[in-house]
Order: sequence, then structure tokens, then C-alpha cells
Amino acid sequence: MSNGGSFGWLGAAGSILGVFSTAIGIWVAIATQQLKATSDRQKVRIDAQDAALRASAEQRATTSAQHDYLLKVYDKVIQAVETTDERKQQGALALVESLEDPGLREKLARVFTSATTVRDQSTKAQAQKVQSEASVAVAIGNRNGWDYDVFWCEDPPENVATANRVAAAIIKGDPTHGRVRLRSWSANENVKSGYGVAGYEIRAEASERPQAEHLKKIVDPVAPKPFELKTTTLRTAWYLSVWVCPGK
Repeated sequence: MSNGGSFGWLGAAGSILGVFSTAIGIWVAIATQQLKATSDRQKVRIDAQDAALRASAEQRATTSAQHDYLLKVYDKVIQAVETTDERKQQGALALVESLEDPGLREKLARVFTSATTVRDQSTKAQAQKVQSEASVAVAIGNRNGWDYDVFWCEDPPENVATANRVAAAIIKGDPTHGRVRLRSWSANENVKSGYGVAGYEIRAEASERPQAEHLKKIVDPVAPKPFELKTTTLRTAWYLSVWVCPGK
């Protein structure tokens, strides 16, 4: 009896130790998983911080490079208009055209159009073109609105002033407009088939007539003569073209 009781006690103790050992094992596994999860979260956080630091450093480097480039362009423009050197002026104007910011392009191009030292007419005309296109390039508007291109024939160059007024009238008169662009139109382009514009025109598909008539009411007051509505077969959804090409 005594030996049996002893063995029974030992068996019970072994069972308890087994349960305890299993519990310890489960606890260790859970603790290990928690530590791993914590470690993983810390690693993710550290990786994110490292990525942010790298991005910040890259952004600073990019910003610094852009700043240096803008200073270079500005210096080139000032140096160019301080002389009458046509080649230097053309090179500086090319740098202005490479700028992504339309507002800055417009301002620096204006330096060339107003400087008395810029005597080459082709350089002045190109600067005027850059200035005009950049001045309205920022009119992006509503992506679901109507898009407009305002073309101005380069001869005579005074047409650009009317085109500017027309573009400004569209932006104000159609508050839900989409993209509004001001675009120069050369004589070589105008002789191509389907063009031959010789006045003030609004071109639209037949189905777009109501919008064209609405546009005419907006732009007629700022033009020397009323715009003529022309039907085009070129399919361009939610788009109208306006032409300022009265000739000399």
C-alpha cells in the first residue's frame, strides 16, 4: 500500500509537472510570438523612418538642384539682356523655355519682350510666344468641363493681344471650363488642308452647336469683330477651338 501510494503520488506529480511544462512551453511560444511581433513592428517603423529620411534627403537634394538651376537661368537672362548679343539672348531664352513653372516662364519671357537691347525680331517673337502660351497654361480648370484652344495667327503679331483677351474672357465667362490654352498658329500651318482660317472663327461639331453659340456670347464682346461659327467633322469630345486670324 505504501509503495503504491508513493508511486501514485509520483505519478500525480509527474502529471502536474507535465501540465506545468506544457503551460511553460505555451507561455514561451506566446511570449516569443509577441516579441517577434514587437520586433517586426519596430523594424517596420525603423524602415519607414529610414525611407522618410532618404526621401527627405532626396527631396532636399532635388529642391537644392532646382533652386541652383533657377538661379542659373535668372543669371543667364540678366546677362543676356545687358548686351545686344543675339546668340547669348537666344541661348538664355531657350533656358527659359525649359522651365516647368509656367508662371516663371511667363515672367522671364516678358524680360525679352520688353528689353530694348533685344533687337532681333525672331527672338522677340519667340519670347512673345513663350510668354503668351505660358500666361494661360495654368488655366487647367475642371476636368469634366469643356476644353478650349485659342489659336492666334502669328501674322500680324498683334493678334496675340486679342487672343489673350479671348482666353481671359473664356476663363471668366465659363466658370466650369476645363483646360484653356493659348496657342500660336503659323502661316505654314494655316495653309494645310482643312484650315485656311482668315478671320475670327469658332469651330465645333454639329452636335456641339449650342455650346459654340454660348461661347460666342462670351468672346464676341472682347474681339474687334464677331466670331463666325464653323462646323468641323473632326471629332473631339468636350472641345472647341477658337481662332483669331484676321490677317493684315
